[in-house]
Amino acid sequence: MYSRLLACLATLLLSGCASQVPLEIRLPPDPDLPLTEVLANPRAHEGARVRWGGVIAGVENRENETWLE
Repeated sequence: MYSRLLACLATLLLSGCASQVPLEIRLPPDPDLPLTEVLANPRAHEGARVRWGGVIAGVENRENETWLE
């Protein structure tokens, strides 16, 4: 009985530490641009927000931007 109560209290305590996904990344960007469309005309999509899958091989922080490889 005591161990079950302790487990419930621990669960409640730890659930208070859980963070929520920020609103900015909770939903996909609108419009959700496919990679092929951006590659076909990169200038038309400058500054647009995108979300693509894959592995980040490297990150380079610049003065006004970040480059992902």
